[in-house]
Amino acid sequence: MKIIMMNFFNKKRISDKLITENISAFFGENIVEHLNNTFSNDKSPNYFKLAPDNYKLFISESQSKILQQRKMKRNINGLTTMNK
Repeated sequence: MKIIMMNFFNKKRISDKLITENISAFFGENIVEHLNNTFSNDKSPNYFKLAPDNYKLFISESQSKILQQRKMKRNINGLTTMNK
């Protein structure tokens, strides 16, 4: 299981954020409840959710472009090669 932070208003311009992964359902449920009780409320833009291991994080289009630019820059500098 993994704990993710999602946008409460389901806006497609804000990416999900991975808080932790490889956590048991028992501990995950308790941690998510605590995080939501502590950091989320009616006016909070985010909430926390327990998701299965195979859950794919949503990445906004703007964030995706930034990540792609960083990959290309590293490739140009000879630090890594791009995956095709």
